[in-house]
Amino acid sequence: MAKHPQRQDPRAFLFPTATGTAYRVGNFLRRVLKPIAKSAGIEDFDFRAMRSTASTLFQTHGTVKDTQGQMRHADPTTTLRYYVKVIPENQRKAVADFESSVMKKGARRRSKAEPNR
Repeated sequence: MAKHPQRQDPRAFLFPTATGTAYRVGNFLRRVLKPIAKSAGIEDFDFRAMRSTASTLFQTHGTVKDTQGQMRHADPTTTLRYYVKVIPENQRKAVADFESSVMKKGARRRSKAEPNR
């Protein structure tokens, strides 16, 4: 944020297009998110995938009603049937252990964004 070219303007976009305007949802998905997902091996990425992931992760921080409200669903059945996925505890632990391992290895490498020391 400190290096953002328009950091003094409270109305500036955090992630503007090359011309400084806002991304259209479809363009952002096609130009930015889908290429990132494809490089990670995810071929069928869309905003529904993001909503499903967010609601699945959100369930550990609130009730079904909280998740329903966050997703803006009229009926909690919609939230549970189509979005929230139950992640077994052993799988959750395996992912956390894997993430910890990857982050330790990544922390030893200097980021391209870090200045030379």
